[in-house]
Amino acid sequence: MTKKILVLASLAAIALALPASAVVTRTSTPATPTGDDNCTGANGAGGGTDNIAFTETGTISDANIAVEVAHTWRSDIQMGVSYSVGGGNIALIDDVGAGNDNLFVTFDSDNGTTCATACAAAAPCSTAGNAVTCSPSGTLNTFDGQTSPGTWTIAICDDSSAISGTLNTWSVTLDGTGQLPVELMSFSIE
Repeated sequence: MTKKILVLASLAAIALALPASAVVTRTSTPATPTGDDNCTGANGAGGGTDNIAFTETGTISDANIAVEVAHTWRSDIQMGVSYSVGGGNIALIDDVGAGNDNLFVTFDSDNGTTCATACAAAAPCSTAGNAVTCSPSGTLNTFDGQTSPGTWTIAICDDSSAISGTLNTWSVTLDGTGQLPVELMSFSIE
């Protein structure tokens, strides 16, 4: 004789107790001008801003920010990011890259190379094909342990009156834990 046992409540309880790792990326294409000669701080204050909202629930274990900025003198760029849940306003880049064009980077605080070093030459950081991963001026690890959902805000400004640029696209990639989906399963025991 076959006995069928539906295991619903106990599996649901187990599933809710176990953490799941998830990586979620959100991207915005704001075409935000950097403005010129309008910086009021090293975190991009005084310039253009854009927001990316996350609706996923969980605890953040790692945050990375990628940017594509069209600019003819990237050493004038100052940029920062903040999160509505907490962690402050973190400087991403502050006047890095000499007089080279554009800024294509992924900011990752777990990377050992600073953006000042990675973007010192003309080719690295100048095109999507030469995008690099480097550590920001501040540390994105400040956001580790924060909860989601929340809204990320990037601020970018240009500290020269002669040149300006445009934040064409940016993204936030979060790694963290959340709740596993609950699946209804049935087992047969003979």
